[in-house]
Amino acid sequence: MHKQIMVKIPLFILLVCFHLSFEDDESPIIDISTLADCEDQKVPLPEGFTCETEISGEGESKVLNAQVAIPFDVDNTIKYKATIKKWIDEKWQPLQFFLSGSVCEHVHKYLPGLWEKLSKFAGVPQDCPIKAGSYSVKGFTIQNLGSSDVKLPVLVPGKYLVSVLVIDKTDTPITCKQSELTISKKHK
Repeated sequence: MHKQIMVKIPLFILLVCFHLSFEDDESPIIDISTLADCEDQKVPLPEGFTCETEISGEGESKVLNAQVAIPFDVDNTIKYKATIKKWIDEKWQPLQFFLSGSVCEHVHKYLPGLWEKLSKFAGVPQDCPIKAGSYSVKGFTIQNLGSSDVKLPVLVPGKYLVSVLVIDKTDTPITCKQSELTISKKHK
């Protein structure tokens, strides 16, 4: 069974740290340059699980494509741990900032507008559980994301490396993805 749908796990991995708080006369620009398997934490995938993601295009035509096969239901027992590094003095410096919790709960808490857009685009229900199966999304535009789509703690402008480890109820790793992104200000 192959559905034209996007699952919450890859979306959450991609966008776990995109909330910005700028002054009223400014709006954020978020440029996502990469989305790949974590370099510093290789995770053996569970049998039957695949998660292939790609960012393609440039500027306003930058899109997310993903193919995911999940051999289990995604429910409140699926958790995540996110760490953030910032590019400082020509190297990645860990920040004293850490997010963790239920993927299903936190996608609604921290990414409500974004998840609403993506679930409508992909035709998937907004609420968990998401049944086991194969899912994909093609051509989801990621340049039109705004601070109204996310509600996470503040990140100041700069270059970031966000790593998200997804785990099951026994703390067994399911997947680990990282995204490099640059946050800057744009005056209105």
